[in-house]
Amino acid sequence: MSTPMLELHDRVPERVLATVAHPDDLEYGAAALVARWTRAGAAVVYVLATRGESGIDGMAPAEAARVRTKEQVASAAVVGVSTVEFLDHADGTVELGLPLRRDLAVGVREALVCGSPLATHAADVTDTVDLAVASPAEHRAYLEGLGEHPMTDPEVLRDWLELAGRQAQGRGAAVTFELFCF
Repeated sequence: MSTPMLELHDRVPERVLATVAHPDDLEYGAAALVARWTRAGAAVVYVLATRGESGIDGMAPAEAARVRTKEQVASAAVVGVSTVEFLDHADGTVELGLPLRRDLAVGVREALVCGSPLATHAADVTDTVDLAVASPAEHRAYLEGLGEHPMTDPEVLRDWLELAGRQAQGRGAAVTFELFCF
């Protein structure tokens, strides 16, 4: 059974609010699209629900939060993002509910959900793959804490993006997502 081709989404928004739970979540795929948009002049802001304080084995939570915050800001800069905001929810205990919804409530016209298993669209990121691969490297302490994990190899990300490119009408690399319009 062949995988259906994804519809290309080439529009560059003026403003983007990229929201995730933890530091490094945007770096595994979405950062390539963010880099494409910032290169084209879009204003992108990262909003993270947590500072990832539970994410580095053997490191005290307060120190992990400090390190991961610094690494996230550096990683965002690689793809052209200069504003990174943290909502300071406790890592590992974020739940859907009123407190989180209140912190995230914004007016949006469309939402792109990267990493969705129900992806319907893709954006060509052939020109920003190198930035996307460089971006996770800024999460040095986190990656060192992972040890021999496949995610520590930046070429895994390149492979994912190139695989998605083949699904996106034969592009060199792509980010896939589910698109919701409001």
